[in-house]
Amino acid sequence: MPEGPIIAIFKERLKALHVEGKAITKVTGITEIASQKLLHAKLIEIKSWGKHLLLCFEQFTIRIHLMMSGAYTINGLPNGSEDISLTFDSQIVNIYSASLVYITRNLEEIYDWSADIMSPSWNPEAALRKLIKKPATFICDAILDQSVFAGAGNIIKNEALFRSKVHPLSRIGAVPKPKLREIIDEVRNYSFDFYRWKKERTLIQRWLAYSKETCPRCHIPMVKMETGKTKRLDYFCVSCQCLYKVAQSELEF
Repeated sequence: MPEGPIIAIFKERLKALHVEGKAITKVTGITEIASQKLLHAKLIEIKSWGKHLLLCFEQFTIRIHLMMSGAYTINGLPNGSEDISLTFDSQIVNIYSASLVYITRNLEEIYDWSADIMSPSWNPEAALRKLIKKPATFICDAILDQSVFAGAGNIIKNEALFRSKVHPLSRIGAVPKPKLREIIDEVRNYSFDFYRWKKERTLIQRWLAYSKETCPRCHIPMVKMETGKTKRLDYFCVSCQCLYKVAQSELEF
């Protein structure tokens, strides 16, 4: 599933087309939205929140979520399998295998911009307050909670926990507050490293934990397993990533 940095790059590429302020001149695709909503609509602004790309028009917004295997092309010829294809004069944007949602509400009523890990409005103290309210939650699940870390996905989770030396099955209530702050900072820091390395096409070579067989710090085998309630795949080292535990009786549910 494309994570926040991928959507930030997508938004950046669309903005570079200078289509904001222009009307859609042609719409094709297999979704209802394609045929009913968009022809001649003027694109006012391109925004993003976490894993959502937001195309803002005068009376509505189209939310695009690339899901697990979604993709897009810019100025490629449509092949008939697009969920939606948008033409702005000579610029063509094709979206594949995505979820598209038509929104009429004010986005300020829907989105907490301070939760977006790529946003200038990101608020680490708000993230900390949200984590502290979930003492029984595994940290691996918390990082994937989009209400706390909008845009964080499995790669960011694995790498941020490895950087902060925290075991993914640590309970939030057992992790010292300074270490929680460190995790929050590393989620944000790694997100921008991810963004930069993806643009450089060096992201995979930069992974320290994700998909790795051996810990680069301890030189012992990494554990590979599905963890937490989300059952997403984690790669971690039992030697250098501390498992913070607390008695069940001490947890607040």
